[in-house]
Amino acid sequence: MVTKLEEGGFLRFTPVGTIDPRTLPGQAVEIHGKKKLRGVIGAAPPHLLSAKERKETVPLDKLFIDPGLNEDSVKALVSIGDYVSLEQKPLKLKEGNIISGKALDNRAGVTALVFCAEELNALRHQADVCFVASLQEEVGLRGAMTNAYNLEPDLAIIIDVTHGDGPGLDDRSVFKIGAGPAIAIGPNLHPVLTRRLEEIAKERFLPHQKEPIPGHSGTDAWAFQVSREGIPTALLSIPLRYMHTAVELISLDDLLALSKLISYFAGSLDRLFLEELKNC
Repeated sequence: MVTKLEEGGFLRFTPVGTIDPRTLPGQAVEIHGKKKLRGVIGAAPPHLLSAKERKETVPLDKLFIDPGLNEDSVKALVSIGDYVSLEQKPLKLKEGNIISGKALDNRAGVTALVFCAEELNALRHQADVCFVASLQEEVGLRGAMTNAYNLEPDLAIIIDVTHGDGPGLDDRSVFKIGAGPAIAIGPNLHPVLTRRLEEIAKERFLPHQKEPIPGHSGTDAWAFQVSREGIPTALLSIPLRYMHTAVELISLDDLLALSKLISYFAGSLDRLFLEELKNC
């Protein structure tokens, strides 16, 4: 978000939510002013930095956006508070069913919901299923809080992403890309739902992984778990590399496996299971 119009037509900005500042210098952006403008995120060239500064990540307050316009034009088209988005188109990689792009956390989750709805359309099921794409998870789970309170569902399955594997990362903290979605286990999640998802994944031969989360999951699952008198909640996550950058990377196979798992789970629900869930 634009925070200041500098002399010369440059723009200062602040992140909304979380983004990795190490990846910002040199990024192309789109400024959502009175009309859309293109720009680039710039910083002082390394030749003009001290030896110490060259070894450090450029702090956000030293970065600026250059829209390539004179000062008067910028003042006429851009205001403080205007939003800025990274200009990065999705990219299909050559090998495997892999895509990369911006905001796959959590556009991938919304896509999984669409596929799940298509799957359920072909299945007989007793449960009424509500699909929710909530806002402002990154700044306080706010959309999930209001949706959980308003819908008051019997149970909730939350979709998010988790850290995908990569060079130099601790195997205990990441999950393999292409090995299926991660089923979360921990105090933020209802054990009966978690166990049911694992059973269905095995019955349907769907690839999956287990993700132990000992505390607050940092996802919309927390908002649903503590809404009203408490809503039984489960969490499924798509392994994703390069989180909070413009080149987030996932496997479409993981996304499809997740959508199938939720659709089969929804198709298996009946009144008996819901009664058992209430008494747990």
